[in-house]
Amino acid sequence: MDVALASAEERLGQTLRGKYTIEAILGVGGTAAVYRATHRNGHRVAVKMLHPYLCKSKDLRARFLREGYLANLLNHRGTVRVLDDDVTEDGAVFLVLELLEGQTLEELREASVTGIPLEEVLRLAEELLNVLEVAHDHGVVHRDIKPANLFLTTDNQLKVLDFGIARIVDEIGSASSTKTGTMMGTPAFMPPEQALSRPKEVDAQSDLWAVGATIFNLLTGEHVHSAESTPEHLVKAATRPARSIRDAWPEAPPALDAFLTKALSFYKAERFLCAAEMRDELRHVRNTPGAVSPTLPAPKPRTSDQPTVVAPRDIDDSVRAMTMSGGEIGRATQPSNLAKRRRSWALVGAIGAVAVLLSLGGTIAFVATRGPTPIKTAARPPAGDPPPIPATIASPRPALPTARPPSTAATATAAPTPTVATPALKPATRPPPPARPPAQVKTATAPPPATAAATAKPTAKPAATVDVYKPF
Repeated sequence: MDVALASAEERLGQTLRGKYTIEAILGVGGTAAVYRATHRNGHRVAVKMLHPYLCKSKDLRARFLREGYLANLLNHRGTVRVLDDDVTEDGAVFLVLELLEGQTLEELREASVTGIPLEEVLRLAEELLNVLEVAHDHGVVHRDIKPANLFLTTDNQLKVLDFGIARIVDEIGSASSTKTGTMMGTPAFMPPEQALSRPKEVDAQSDLWAVGATIFNLLTGEHVHSAESTPEHLVKAATRPARSIRDAWPEAPPALDAFLTKALSFYKAERFLCAAEMRDELRHVRNTPGAVSPTLPAPKPRTSDQPTVVAPRDIDDSVRAMTMSGGEIGRATQPSNLAKRRRSWALVGAIGAVAVLLSLGGTIAFVATRGPTPIKTAARPPAGDPPPIPATIASPRPALPTARPPSTAATATAAPTPTVATPALKPATRPPPPARPPAQVKTATAPPPATAAATAKPTAKPAATVDVYKPF
């Protein structure tokens, strides 16, 4: 049995601080378990409790509680209210949150045979932008907007979950903020600057890019980048522009296509500047004649499983529970689902991350929030001397300019290797016999192979200092 699940089951029937009686497990993640509980006054709530072995870390305890403080700071109906926080008699820290009933947009899309109607997707996107406008005005960047973190209640209210990895912009560099050189979020919904692990460049516009990626996914059942693994998503997010929605849905309205093209631009200068601007443009799309015509065929949804990955110094407090972050409030999580979440992607993660290192020039460690084990990639392998052959090379490190560069850029090529004069292409032979005078020899002999190699090597060696990246 899963250790986290076994630990969570031990809490069933307990009464925390004489107030909250634990009744059922709603979800178990890599860092916390979520329960349905009843207060002594009869009020039903959700209790999110940090796993006991993580409660030993003072830093993790503080970050876990900070999630609640962020949500209450926003004071918006689109966030999950934190009602209380406390520590159990045995030292486990927990949050008490409002109990939600409904399902995530990811679950809603996967359960639908024809997909979520276009008009409904755009309406929900507008509600999401309303929440983000308030968050950004308070200096809070979510960093993990995706369908799995958007919850639709039974009374049709959208709730934004998982502020557990959110960041207050003014806290960059503090002990509680994300460390420089780390990466947090979900690769399939990451803008380039986030996939490149540049935390100081991740801002409100990064959240807006993820909104565009979420709309794309809800309408098509596909991601903006076609990839078969999380590491491949990460590489493509860092190096390639998003594709047009018409690539996945040819019947997409032109107004929607233009909207998403701007929202998903590789260059921040070409994106929407703020949530209010994006919301206004979204309303224009909704009001465009034919843009949300019910006669348009809805694309068939495709099931996806993209975990949130984080790279903090310690394990992050992100967990899949339908409260602030991740599980399933309103229905129990079956053990089979938990087993599914423990799928092994350590090998492909290591291989894919090495490919990222070749283009980013750094070390990225990341862990899936569905399991507490961090995965660390190996450092860049030493590069050997390349053969002295001219070759076309790629840019060593993908730059992220704020504006699109001129279209006259050319592909860099290695300088041609000079050749040694060899009139006769025969292998070098022994010197002629003494009876034949050397002066009568008209043909120059080919130099020994070692001499030719020594001559050519210095001109080709600079190529060894250039990173060669060939994506898939």
